[in-house]
Amino acid sequence: MDLEQGMLKPKYVELHRNCLAALQEKYTVEKIVNNHFTKLENFLEDYYLYRPYNIQMLLEAHWIRQDGLKVVHCLIATDKLSSELGEEVEHEKPVLTDPYQFFLIDLKKDYGKALIRPETFGDKVFEVLIQQEIDFPEHPGFSDKYYFYTDEDNKEKTRAAMTPEILETIYQYDDLTIQIVRNIMLVKRLRRITPEDCQELAAFSFQLKASLKK
Repeated sequence: MDLEQGMLKPKYVELHRNCLAALQEKYTVEKIVNNHFTKLENFLEDYYLYRPYNIQMLLEAHWIRQDGLKVVHCLIATDKLSSELGEEVEHEKPVLTDPYQFFLIDLKKDYGKALIRPETFGDKVFEVLIQQEIDFPEHPGFSDKYYFYTDEDNKEKTRAAMTPEILETIYQYDDLTIQIVRNIMLVKRLRRITPEDCQELAAFSFQLKASLKK
């Protein structure tokens, strides 16, 4: 997707460029194009966190590299009808806005399927009625901060794969939303796209990659 086609508002294009510039200060950044980009689009269909709206579009993706490690940074835009934005265009053409970003991290082995997000009061109440969350007695702070869900078929595999180093790395951040599908982790913050958040998500991604070697 060419950001200059006008599918995304200019202020968001500029913000995205600022995010990439922030990444380039510390990392090697390489744009993903052609067949690799198409494969990435198809791959993301397996991720619930990639599909929060009726329409979503992968606008750009980049390899981010540091010290022999690499992760993927993605920019997504979602749909909001122009009428909802107070704009008049013909045929209610969807306006791609509300962009967000996420990183993809190759965990190198199968972790099953899991959803990790900040735990709410409602989660704590619901858990009293139906136990479906995985708790980690070895890291009670993590279990207090984050809601960790996987289905019964994945529970033992996922629990065994989540090492203390991985739990501690996630615990250091307050508001991550994570989905794991087999060996790939998607991590984001809801509705944020700022250079500061981009740098923090990149730092988390490489910190996690380093923890996998321990």
